[in-house]
Amino acid sequence: MTMVAKVMRQGEPVNCELAVFDSKGECRGTNFSQADGLIFLTIQGEGYGEPLSFRVVFNVKDREVDVLADETYIFSNDDIVGSPDSPFVITLKDDAAINDIEADVDGVDNTMYDILGRRIKDDHPQTGVYIRANKKLIVK
Repeated sequence: MTMVAKVMRQGEPVNCELAVFDSKGECRGTNFSQADGLIFLTIQGEGYGEPLSFRVVFNVKDREVDVLADETYIFSNDDIVGSPDSPFVITLKDDAAINDIEADVDGVDNTMYDILGRRIKDDHPQTGVYIRANKKLIVK
């Protein structure tokens, strides 16, 4: 499946990374926006009818922000979604725009989260992409 998308916030295109995930939390495609805001994606899937969700990563005040978008899409192998003239639009709500981010000045937070923002209790997680201490962690 291919998709041409554009992430919008307050009526303006967002310079960001867009990632597509299946219902199991597996990343199915990712790419960065171009200067015109368009994002060209090739999305892998396991079959028709699989729900897809979108995560948007962008910078606010020189800090990386990761937001789960409200939009979803149903996977179809041969689907072509959007075009440069009419992209699939993902609109971030105003409350998704984090204006102030305060760092924990007491120390580093070693709590681990999965890519959907769920806290991971296990110190030895299974294969996947995680977030710990505000950094991406890939477990192979």
